[in-house]
Amino acid sequence: MRNILSGLVLFLVISLQGCDTSKRSTLKIATSANMNFVIRELVQEFNKETSIECDIILSSSGKLYHQIKEGAPYDVFVSADMKYPQQLFEEGKTLKSPDIYTKGTLVAWTIKPIELRNMDDIFSASIHKIGIANPKTAPYGVAAISAIHEVFGTNLDEKLVYGESISQITRYVHSGSVDVAFTSLFIANSPSLKNVGHWVKVPNELYPKINQGAVVIKGNDEENAQLFLNWLMSKKGQDIIASFSN
Repeated sequence: MRNILSGLVLFLVISLQGCDTSKRSTLKIATSANMNFVIRELVQEFNKETSIECDIILSSSGKLYHQIKEGAPYDVFVSADMKYPQQLFEEGKTLKSPDIYTKGTLVAWTIKPIELRNMDDIFSASIHKIGIANPKTAPYGVAAISAIHEVFGTNLDEKLVYGESISQITRYVHSGSVDVAFTSLFIANSPSLKNVGHWVKVPNELYPKINQGAVVIKGNDEENAQLFLNWLMSKKGQDIIASFSN
């Protein structure tokens, strides 16, 4: 009987230890498409320091917002704006209000032999299709349509080709489906793309500020999610983000 009881105690101890996955679970990080390349480097360095594994879910900020609202089991939301994470906070789905982890920059980018020095060149007759992310769900789409309308009114609307997200716009550029695309500096200046074609910054005064926010989602792996958010806001995390803006 004593041996049986000892065995049961040992079994229970092992079982309880096995149930403690808080330090070993995989974080699900819902990330706006403009942060595609940046988030991969951030996650890689975070994993080196903490041994915490991370899954990256990429989409437009608006789509990720709706998925989280409907109960998607994400741990961190890294958005391309403040609107969507702020809405989640007001709906009681985050631990606290969003932190501004970076400020985005809009660029016009082409890989075709097109003269592209400033916004005025977008009006060129050689530019037939202009790619922008869907302004209904993508903050960089909002910025792009604002800049275009500020300079050209609605004169270029018939040339606009909408993509689901910045990622899709990037594919449009590479496939030649569009002549010019409005995208994020984080994409155009990433190590794998910075020497592909050429880009120009869109003047800041032509579009609303792109303050990008991040939040921890309630109800999942809150402890490790907060560790990631703290690391994102730390000097190391901020230095990585800044390296994509130089």
